[in-house]
Amino acid sequence: MELWDVYDIEKNKLKKVIDRHSNQLLGEGEYHLGVEAIIVNSKKQILISKRSEFKNKYPFLWECNGGAVKSGETSRQGIIRELKEELGLQFHEKNELFYKCIRDDESKLFKDIWIFKEDVDIGEIRFEDHEVIDVMWVTIDELDSLKEKNMMVPKFRLNREEFETILNFINK
Repeated sequence: MELWDVYDIEKNKLKKVIDRHSNQLLGEGEYHLGVEAIIVNSKKQILISKRSEFKNKYPFLWECNGGAVKSGETSRQGIIRELKEELGLQFHEKNELFYKCIRDDESKLFKDIWIFKEDVDIGEIRFEDHEVIDVMWVTIDELDSLKEKNMMVPKFRLNREEFETILNFINK
């Protein structure tokens, strides 16, 4: 059982919790909270991961790591947990920067985007929960190429302009 807190359209937490795997649906104007990590190294590369064949949506496609925030967690706690589950790495809260929140009305989701400026050694990554099967560092050009080849999750939003904004954001 995975419980999610429910939020209103203004991202205020309601006094409602739903089970992700039940038939209980989010109502009109209700959302859940997700998180995504954009991990950038000192070479201005982005760490992306390949979804496993066990994922119901978009198996074998590339994305940045993230997932759903569980009931009672903060966004920050959720992203740290997701990175530990998916990559087997312990990121520390002092190394992240909150970037922005995106509201997706179609998916009934708020997604908090976190940025980590880290030189992660890919050799230290452990795929413990079988959600991820591979990782790689890519430049923005390589990322664009993967998107053109439909090898990225379709809702993946990071583009060249946004990446330049992120680089400026983390260098402040």
